[in-house]
Amino acid sequence: MKKNELENKDLQSFFNLSIKYFKKEQYLASIEKFLIYFDHKGFDFSQKAIEFTLELLLKMIELNKYDEVIKICNQLLEHKQKINEWVPAIKTSLGIAHREIGNFEDAFENFTSLLEIYPEYADAYILLGSLYEEKKDYNSAIKYYKKALKSNSKNLEAFHGLRISYQELEDYSDLQKICNLILQLSPGDIKALNSLAIVSIAKDNYESAIRLLRRVIKKDDHFIDAWYNLGIAYKEDKQYEKAIEAFNIVLDLNPNSINAWKFLAKTYLDNGDYDSSLKIYQTLIKKDSEQFLYLFGIALNYFYKSKFDKSMKFLKKALNFNPNSEQALFLKEQIEKYLN
Repeated sequence: MKKNELENKDLQSFFNLSIKYFKKEQYLASIEKFLIYFDHKGFDFSQKAIEFTLELLLKMIELNKYDEVIKICNQLLEHKQKINEWVPAIKTSLGIAHREIGNFEDAFENFTSLLEIYPEYADAYILLGSLYEEKKDYNSAIKYYKKALKSNSKNLEAFHGLRISYQELEDYSDLQKICNLILQLSPGDIKALNSLAIVSIAKDNYESAIRLLRRVIKKDDHFIDAWYNLGIAYKEDKQYEKAIEAFNIVLDLNPNSINAWKFLAKTYLDNGDYDSSLKIYQTLIKKDSEQFLYLFGIALNYFYKSKFDKSMKFLKKALNFNPNSEQALFLKEQIEKYLN
Protein backbone atom coordinates (compact mmCIF):
# COMPACT_ATOMS: atom_id res chain seq x y z
CA MET A 1 0.00 0.00 0.00
CA LYS A 2 1.35 3.45 -0.97
CA LYS A 3 2.13 6.04 1.72
CA ASN A 4 -0.65 8.40 0.57
CA GLU A 5 -3.18 5.59 0.53
CA LEU A 6 -2.14 4.61 4.05
CA GLU A 7 -2.48 8.19 5.26
CA ASN A 8 -5.93 8.49 3.68
CA LYS A 9 -7.01 5.26 5.36
CA ASP A 10 -5.78 6.49 8.73
CA LEU A 11 -7.55 9.81 8.30
CA GLN A 12 -10.76 8.08 7.24
CA SER A 13 -10.65 6.22 10.55
CA PHE A 14 -10.98 9.58 12.35
CA PHE A 15 -14.17 10.25 10.40
CA ASN A 16 -15.53 6.84 11.33
CA LEU A 17 -14.58 7.39 14.95
CA SER A 18 -16.38 10.73 14.90
CA ILE A 19 -19.57 9.01 13.76
CA LYS A 20 -19.12 6.30 16.40
CA TYR A 21 -18.68 8.83 19.23
CA PHE A 22 -21.63 10.87 17.97
CA LYS A 23 -23.92 7.83 18.11
CA LYS A 24 -22.77 7.26 21.69
CA GLU A 25 -23.60 10.93 22.47
CA GLN A 26 -19.94 11.60 23.23
CA TYR A 27 -20.12 14.82 21.28
CA LEU A 28 -16.88 16.51 22.29
CA ALA A 29 -14.90 13.41 21.31
CA SER A 30 -16.86 13.26 18.05
CA ILE A 31 -16.01 16.89 17.24
CA GLU A 32 -12.35 16.35 18.09
CA LYS A 33 -12.00 13.38 15.71
CA PHE A 34 -13.96 15.12 12.97
CA LEU A 35 -11.72 18.21 13.09
CA ILE A 36 -8.59 16.05 12.74
CA TYR A 37 -10.16 14.39 9.68
CA PHE A 38 -11.36 17.70 8.23
CA ASP A 39 -8.11 19.60 8.79
CA HIS A 40 -5.89 16.98 7.18
CA LYS A 41 -7.99 15.22 4.59
CA GLY A 42 -10.23 17.95 3.32
CA PHE A 43 -13.60 16.61 2.29
CA ASP A 44 -14.83 13.89 -0.04
CA PHE A 45 -18.31 15.46 -0.46
CA SER A 46 -20.10 12.13 -0.36
CA GLN A 47 -23.75 12.28 0.71
CA LYS A 48 -22.96 10.35 3.87
CA ALA A 49 -20.18 12.80 4.81
CA ILE A 50 -22.31 15.89 4.12
CA GLU A 51 -25.35 14.60 6.00
CA PHE A 52 -23.25 13.71 9.04
CA THR A 53 -21.44 17.05 8.91
CA LEU A 54 -24.73 18.97 8.91
CA GLU A 55 -25.90 16.98 11.92
CA LEU A 56 -22.60 17.59 13.69
CA LEU A 57 -22.74 21.34 12.91
CA LEU A 58 -26.08 21.60 14.71
CA LYS A 59 -24.57 19.90 17.75
CA MET A 60 -21.53 22.18 17.61
CA ILE A 61 -23.81 25.23 17.64
CA GLU A 62 -25.63 23.76 20.64
CA LEU A 63 -22.24 23.33 22.38
CA ASN A 64 -21.14 26.91 21.53
CA LYS A 65 -18.37 25.75 19.18
CA TYR A 66 -18.97 28.74 16.93
CA ASP A 67 -15.43 29.32 15.66
CA GLU A 68 -15.21 25.71 14.52
CA VAL A 69 -18.62 25.97 12.81
CA ILE A 70 -17.52 29.09 10.92
CA LYS A 71 -14.28 27.42 9.82
CA ILE A 72 -16.02 24.28 8.51
CA CYS A 73 -18.85 26.15 6.77
CA ASN A 74 -16.51 28.59 5.05
CA GLN A 75 -14.41 25.76 3.69
CA LEU A 76 -17.46 23.86 2.47
CA LEU A 77 -18.86 26.95 0.75
CA GLU A 78 -15.67 27.25 -1.29
CA HIS A 79 -17.00 24.21 -3.20
CA LYS A 80 -20.59 25.32 -3.85
CA GLN A 81 -20.84 23.33 -7.06
CA LYS A 82 -20.34 20.12 -5.07
CA ILE A 83 -22.76 20.95 -2.24
CA ASN A 84 -25.47 22.83 -4.13
CA GLU A 85 -28.49 21.25 -2.44
CA TRP A 86 -26.95 21.68 1.01
CA VAL A 87 -25.98 25.36 0.65
CA PRO A 88 -29.06 26.66 2.56
CA ALA A 89 -28.34 24.45 5.58
CA ILE A 90 -24.63 25.36 5.59
CA LYS A 91 -25.27 29.09 5.19
CA THR A 92 -27.88 28.87 7.94
CA SER A 93 -25.38 27.26 10.33
CA LEU A 94 -22.75 29.83 9.36
CA GLY A 95 -25.13 32.75 9.94
CA ILE A 96 -26.26 31.41 13.32
CA ALA A 97 -22.64 31.01 14.45
CA HIS A 98 -21.85 34.60 13.42
CA ARG A 99 -24.98 35.84 15.19
CA GLU A 100 -24.11 34.05 18.42
CA ILE A 101 -20.63 35.62 18.64
CA GLY A 102 -21.97 39.08 17.80
CA ASN A 103 -20.84 39.28 14.15
CA PHE A 104 -24.17 40.75 13.11
CA GLU A 105 -23.01 42.05 9.72
CA ASP A 106 -21.68 38.64 8.68
CA ALA A 107 -24.85 36.96 9.96
CA PHE A 108 -27.02 39.46 8.05
CA GLU A 109 -25.03 38.86 4.86
CA ASN A 110 -25.48 35.08 5.12
CA PHE A 111 -29.19 35.24 5.80
CA THR A 112 -29.94 37.82 3.09
CA SER A 113 -27.85 35.93 0.53
CA LEU A 114 -30.07 32.92 1.17
CA LEU A 115 -33.12 34.99 0.26
CA GLU A 116 -31.52 36.11 -3.00
CA ILE A 117 -31.35 32.46 -4.04
CA TYR A 118 -34.47 31.20 -2.25
CA PRO A 119 -36.90 34.15 -1.89
CA GLU A 120 -39.60 31.93 -0.35
CA TYR A 121 -37.24 30.45 2.26
CA ALA A 122 -39.24 31.20 5.43
CA ASP A 123 -36.45 30.11 7.76
CA ALA A 124 -34.19 32.87 6.39
CA TYR A 125 -36.79 35.50 7.33
CA ILE A 126 -37.06 33.96 10.80
CA LEU A 127 -33.28 34.04 11.19
CA LEU A 128 -33.20 37.70 10.15
CA GLY A 129 -35.97 38.35 12.67
CA SER A 130 -33.96 36.60 15.37
CA LEU A 131 -30.92 38.67 14.43
CA TYR A 132 -32.79 41.93 14.97
CA GLU A 133 -34.35 40.51 18.11
CA GLU A 134 -30.82 39.83 19.41
CA LYS A 135 -29.99 43.49 18.67
CA LYS A 136 -33.19 44.53 20.51
CA ASP A 137 -34.53 46.12 17.33
CA TYR A 138 -37.94 44.58 17.79
CA ASN A 139 -39.76 46.59 15.10
CA SER A 140 -37.36 45.28 12.44
CA ALA A 141 -37.68 41.78 13.91
CA ILE A 142 -41.46 42.00 13.55
CA LYS A 143 -41.11 42.98 9.88
CA TYR A 144 -39.12 39.83 9.08
CA TYR A 145 -41.25 37.51 11.19
CA LYS A 146 -44.29 38.74 9.26
CA LYS A 147 -42.50 38.04 5.97
CA ALA A 148 -41.85 34.50 7.18
CA LEU A 149 -45.58 34.07 7.77
CA LYS A 150 -46.29 35.20 4.20
CA SER A 151 -44.17 32.25 3.05
CA ASN A 152 -45.70 29.91 5.59
CA SER A 153 -48.84 31.11 7.36
CA LYS A 154 -48.62 28.39 10.02
CA ASN A 155 -44.97 28.80 10.98
CA LEU A 156 -45.05 28.49 14.77
CA GLU A 157 -41.47 29.74 15.17
CA ALA A 158 -42.36 33.00 13.38
CA PHE A 159 -45.43 33.42 15.59
CA HIS A 160 -43.29 33.00 18.70
CA GLY A 161 -40.81 35.53 17.32
CA LEU A 162 -43.68 38.00 17.01
CA ARG A 163 -44.86 37.09 20.50
CA ILE A 164 -41.47 37.88 22.03
CA SER A 165 -41.11 41.12 20.06
CA TYR A 166 -44.57 42.44 20.94
CA GLN A 167 -43.97 41.48 24.57
CA GLU A 168 -40.68 43.39 24.68
CA LEU A 169 -42.37 46.42 23.09
CA GLU A 170 -45.23 46.13 25.63
CA ASP A 171 -47.68 46.12 22.72
CA TYR A 172 -50.27 44.15 24.62
CA SER A 173 -53.02 44.41 22.02
CA ASP A 174 -50.97 42.74 19.28
CA LEU A 175 -49.41 40.38 21.82
CA GLN A 176 -52.85 39.10 22.77
CA LYS A 177 -53.79 38.55 19.12
CA ILE A 178 -50.60 36.63 18.38
CA CYS A 179 -50.96 34.44 21.47
CA ASN A 180 -54.49 33.51 20.45
CA LEU A 181 -53.24 32.58 16.97
CA ILE A 182 -50.48 30.45 18.51
CA LEU A 183 -53.02 28.66 20.68
CA GLN A 184 -55.12 27.85 17.59
CA LEU A 185 -52.08 26.17 16.04
CA SER A 186 -50.73 24.72 19.28
CA PRO A 187 -53.46 24.33 21.93
CA GLY A 188 -52.08 24.60 25.45
CA ASP A 189 -48.81 26.25 24.32
CA ILE A 190 -47.31 27.28 27.67
CA LYS A 191 -45.28 30.19 26.30
CA ALA A 192 -48.37 31.70 24.71
CA LEU A 193 -50.36 31.17 27.92
CA ASN A 194 -47.57 32.82 29.92
CA SER A 195 -47.62 35.82 27.58
CA LEU A 196 -51.41 36.05 27.82
CA ALA A 197 -50.98 36.20 31.59
CA ILE A 198 -48.63 39.16 31.11
CA VAL A 199 -51.38 40.86 29.09
CA SER A 200 -53.83 40.21 31.93
CA ILE A 201 -51.40 41.67 34.49
CA ALA A 202 -50.98 44.78 32.32
CA LYS A 203 -54.79 45.14 32.29
CA ASP A 204 -54.96 44.66 36.11
CA ASN A 205 -56.91 41.44 35.57
CA TYR A 206 -54.97 39.49 38.19
CA GLU A 207 -57.48 36.66 38.62
CA SER A 208 -57.20 35.82 34.92
CA ALA A 209 -53.40 36.01 35.06
CA ILE A 210 -53.24 33.71 38.09
CA ARG A 211 -55.57 31.20 36.45
CA LEU A 212 -53.49 31.13 33.25
CA LEU A 213 -50.20 30.81 35.10
CA ARG A 214 -51.51 27.99 37.26
CA ARG A 215 -52.32 26.13 34.02
CA VAL A 216 -48.78 26.70 32.79
CA ILE A 217 -47.16 25.56 36.04
CA LYS A 218 -49.34 22.47 36.13
CA LYS A 219 -47.80 21.50 32.77
CA ASP A 220 -44.25 22.59 33.65
CA ASP A 221 -43.44 23.40 37.26
CA HIS A 222 -39.88 24.44 36.29
CA PHE A 223 -41.03 27.24 33.99
CA ILE A 224 -39.27 30.12 35.78
CA ASP A 225 -41.04 32.95 33.92
CA ALA A 226 -44.42 31.55 34.91
CA TRP A 227 -43.49 31.49 38.61
CA TYR A 228 -42.06 35.01 38.30
CA ASN A 229 -45.22 36.37 36.66
CA LEU A 230 -47.36 34.51 39.17
CA GLY A 231 -45.48 36.30 41.94
CA ILE A 232 -46.16 39.65 40.28
CA ALA A 233 -49.85 38.85 39.84
CA TYR A 234 -50.23 37.80 43.49
CA LYS A 235 -48.29 40.86 44.67
CA GLU A 236 -50.42 43.27 42.65
CA ASP A 237 -53.53 41.47 43.94
CA LYS A 238 -52.18 42.01 47.50
CA GLN A 239 -51.91 38.26 48.10
CA TYR A 240 -48.47 38.82 49.58
CA GLU A 241 -47.84 35.43 51.18
CA LYS A 242 -48.54 33.65 47.89
CA ALA A 243 -46.37 36.17 46.03
CA ILE A 244 -43.50 35.54 48.44
CA GLU A 245 -43.86 31.80 47.90
CA ALA A 246 -43.75 32.23 44.12
CA PHE A 247 -40.68 34.49 44.16
CA ASN A 248 -38.87 32.09 46.47
CA ILE A 249 -39.55 29.28 44.00
CA VAL A 250 -38.04 31.44 41.24
CA LEU A 251 -34.93 31.90 43.40
CA ASP A 252 -34.76 28.18 44.12
CA LEU A 253 -34.69 27.59 40.37
CA ASN A 254 -32.43 30.56 39.61
CA PRO A 255 -30.67 32.09 42.64
CA ASN A 256 -29.19 34.84 40.44
CA SER A 257 -32.50 36.34 39.32
CA ILE A 258 -32.02 39.97 40.38
CA ASN A 259 -35.58 40.86 39.35
CA ALA A 260 -37.00 38.16 41.61
CA TRP A 261 -34.88 39.43 44.51
CA LYS A 262 -36.19 42.98 43.86
CA PHE A 263 -39.83 41.90 43.83
CA LEU A 264 -39.35 39.72 46.89
CA ALA A 265 -37.85 42.65 48.82
CA LYS A 266 -40.74 44.93 47.79
CA THR A 267 -43.34 42.27 48.60
CA TYR A 268 -41.94 41.78 52.10
CA LEU A 269 -42.03 45.57 52.53
CA ASP A 270 -45.65 45.80 51.36
CA ASN A 271 -46.53 42.93 53.70
CA GLY A 272 -44.97 44.71 56.70
CA ASP A 273 -42.10 42.26 57.15
CA TYR A 274 -39.46 44.97 57.34
CA ASP A 275 -36.65 42.79 58.67
CA SER A 276 -36.92 40.36 55.76
CA SER A 277 -37.20 43.18 53.24
CA LEU A 278 -34.22 44.99 54.75
CA LYS A 279 -32.11 41.85 54.61
CA ILE A 280 -32.87 41.32 50.91
CA TYR A 281 -32.11 44.93 49.95
CA GLN A 282 -28.77 44.58 51.73
CA THR A 283 -28.18 41.35 49.79
CA LEU A 284 -29.03 43.13 46.54
CA ILE A 285 -26.37 45.75 47.20
CA LYS A 286 -23.80 42.98 47.59
CA LYS A 287 -25.03 41.20 44.47
CA ASP A 288 -25.69 44.20 42.25
CA SER A 289 -23.85 47.24 43.78
CA GLU A 290 -25.31 50.32 45.44
CA GLN A 291 -28.11 52.00 43.50
CA PHE A 292 -31.12 54.18 44.16
CA LEU A 293 -33.76 51.45 44.35
CA TYR A 294 -31.92 49.41 46.98
CA LEU A 295 -30.82 52.35 49.12
CA PHE A 296 -34.31 53.83 49.03
CA GLY A 297 -35.77 50.44 49.99
CA ILE A 298 -33.45 50.26 52.99
CA ALA A 299 -34.38 53.82 53.97
CA LEU A 300 -38.09 52.93 53.79
CA ASN A 301 -37.66 49.84 55.93
CA TYR A 302 -35.76 51.74 58.60
CA PHE A 303 -38.43 54.46 58.53
CA TYR A 304 -41.21 51.94 59.16
CA LYS A 305 -39.10 50.42 61.93
CA SER A 306 -38.91 53.96 63.44
CA LYS A 307 -35.12 54.04 63.07
CA PHE A 308 -35.09 57.53 61.62
CA ASP A 309 -31.37 58.26 61.88
CA LYS A 310 -30.53 55.15 59.88
CA SER A 311 -33.36 55.89 57.46
CA MET A 312 -31.96 59.37 56.76
CA LYS A 313 -28.44 57.99 56.34
CA PHE A 314 -29.49 55.65 53.55
CA LEU A 315 -31.94 58.13 52.06
CA LYS A 316 -29.13 60.66 51.58
CA LYS A 317 -27.13 57.99 49.75
CA ALA A 318 -30.18 57.26 47.57
CA LEU A 319 -30.62 60.96 46.75
CA ASN A 320 -27.04 61.06 45.50
CA PHE A 321 -28.19 58.71 42.75
CA ASN A 322 -31.52 60.44 42.07
CA PRO A 323 -31.74 63.89 43.72
CA ASN A 324 -35.09 64.72 42.05
CA SER A 325 -37.02 61.62 43.14
CA GLU A 326 -40.39 62.80 44.44
CA GLN A 327 -40.76 59.67 46.58
CA ALA A 328 -37.37 60.19 48.18
CA LEU A 329 -37.92 63.92 48.79
CA PHE A 330 -41.30 63.18 50.37
CA LEU A 331 -39.73 60.54 52.63
CA LYS A 332 -37.05 63.09 53.58
CA GLU A 333 -39.74 65.52 54.74
CA GLN A 334 -41.39 62.81 56.84
CA ILE A 335 -38.12 61.76 58.49
CA GLU A 336 -37.22 65.36 59.29
CA LYS A 337 -40.54 65.76 61.14
CA TYR A 338 -39.56 62.94 63.48
CA LEU A 339 -35.95 64.06 63.84
CA ASN A 340 -36.96 67.61 64.70
